[in-house]
Amino acid sequence: MKIIIVDRHASSAELLRVTLSSRGYPTIVVEDAKDGLAAVRAHWPDVVILDHDVPGFPAGQFIKTTRTIVPDVDILLLSESPNIADIAQGLSVRYVSKPCHPTHVLGLLPAVAKH
Repeated sequence: MKIIIVDRHASSAELLRVTLSSRGYPTIVVEDAKDGLAAVRAHWPDVVILDHDVPGFPAGQFIKTTRTIVPDVDILLLSESPNIADIAQGLSVRYVSKPCHPTHVLGLLPAVAKH
């Protein structure tokens, strides 16, 4: 399972990358939406872990564009917003409220990949 993490917080993204990579998941980290879409085009991930507030353009636009490139990609949305459940439902993605521990995200991967 190939994973792309798109997160503006480099330190938390790196911690998540290390956790996922140590469990055998090839993982790429980028810090903005533009680089995220370039990574999606280049690597055709199975899962994208997306910070809701990633710079570049709105998460909804990123998700729609990503799904035109890789239609069956699964997306896990990370957000500090108290309205994340409503946002995620509207975008048809799973979500995790930030802050979250990397092992929590790791535990969600099987469910995300079946989504």
